[in-house]
Amino acid sequence: MSPFSCSNSENRLVIPSEPATLLPHFSSLQELLLNRVSISWEELLDCAVMWPLLKKLVVCFNHLSPLKREPKTCLQELELLNLEGNDISSWDEVLTVGRLPKLQTLILNANKLPDICFDDASPRERTRYFPQLKSISLNYNEITEWTSMSELNKLENLEELFFKCNPLTKEVPQSDVRGKLIAKLRKLKKFNNSMVLRGERRGAEIDYLKQNCKEWLESGGSRDANNSQPSEAFVTSHPTYEKLLEIYGAPEESETVVEAKDLKSTLIEVFITCPQDPSKKQLKKKAT
Repeated sequence: MSPFSCSNSENRLVIPSEPATLLPHFSSLQELLLNRVSISWEELLDCAVMWPLLKKLVVCFNHLSPLKREPKTCLQELELLNLEGNDISSWDEVLTVGRLPKLQTLILNANKLPDICFDDASPRERTRYFPQLKSISLNYNEITEWTSMSELNKLENLEELFFKCNPLTKEVPQSDVRGKLIAKLRKLKKFNNSMVLRGERRGAEIDYLKQNCKEWLESGGSRDANNSQPSEAFVTSHPTYEKLLEIYGAPEESETVVEAKDLKSTLIEVFITCPQDPSKKQLKKKAT
């Protein structure tokens, strides 16, 4: 291991009574792994004064919650923070690290987050939190609403998102989840470790316009831009919709009509045979 990094995972820590006195021994430390060491958030911040140049901090499965105190005088050089598996159940806890000036990667997997909210900014504005954040991981949480995902569009520099195994992702196919998130997050370049290509973005955004056009019109939107006044509720749920309208224009009515089909009309006949034994009776099934 590099002399600028340290791993003390799965070893219970003895917290020094005066951490600042040990600063000379850790002043060059840049990476620190403290997984499963039974440290609290308060203890972690007390010790952080020893690590003024720390860039990467991994503190998984320590039951850190609740995170109440902000790291105002420490962790100011931190670029990556992994808080996986720490029972974090409120977005307010996440915001305690939202003012770290250099944080680029935040990993929040396997927590208990039910929602995301940056209430310092309107749907059309950028939040002051996480000014440099480029990547966020939210796998294995408890997020249920699309409005929470729309909140991520308030992040100024977000380019990468990991989002699997939340209640929201179980409602629709993964391809639909991907398409909606691409349309909702205009700066997104990578989703679940897969690049978002230009053609894919264009297709996702046009589909998003069509899928939500009826709701937009019913909320007060209009194909006449001078008379278009969608409700605040619609803008909150679909903060990128107006921008997409500027780029592509409003869908024509014919593009938003979905033909109703009964189940019978969508069935096809499938014949099943056994090549190894032609004498066996052929089976005929119907499938969608």
